[in-house]
Amino acid sequence: MQHPQGKYVVRRLLAVQTSRHQRAAPYVRKKQQTGRVMRAATDIDKKVGENLCKFRLLRGMSQVQLAEAVGVTFQQIQKYEKSTNRISASRLWQFSKILKIDVDDFYDGIEGAVRNDALKLAPEQLTLVNKYNALPEPQKQAVQDYVAFLRKKRG
Repeated sequence: MQHPQGKYVVRRLLAVQTSRHQRAAPYVRKKQQTGRVMRAATDIDKKVGENLCKFRLLRGMSQVQLAEAVGVTFQQIQKYEKSTNRISASRLWQFSKILKIDVDDFYDGIEGAVRNDALKLAPEQLTLVNKYNALPEPQKQAVQDYVAFLRKKRG
C-alpha cells in the first residue's frame, strides 16, 4: 500500500536528516578564512608529526615497534608522521609515555614553544644515533669508553 503523500514524505525526511547532520558535524561543511577545510592538517600538526618521527628515531624505534606499543598499525604511525592524520591529545599522551618525553616536547620548533636540544640534530647525527641504538650493549659501552678517551686526549 502506498502512502497518500508518496515521494514527498521521503524527500522531506531526507531533508530533515541532512539538516540535522549538518548541525551535528558543522566542521565538514564550514571552511576557515584561509579556504581550507578546518579538519585539514595545520603547520602545527605537521611539526608535531615531524617531531614524533625524530623522537622515535632518537629512541631507535621502528614504526612497527611504536605502533605495537600504542596499539595501532604502522600505517597509522606513518600517517601521523606525514600529517595525513592529526594526532589526538590522548594519543600524544601515549606517545610521550612510550618515548619517555614530555608532551610539550612534541610542540618544539613551533613559534613560541621552547626548543628541545635533542631536535637540533642534523640528519647525519640522527643516522649516527640510530646506528648506535642498533648496537648490542657491550659495543655501546665500548663506544662510550672510546668517546671518553677521545675527550681526555683532546683535553
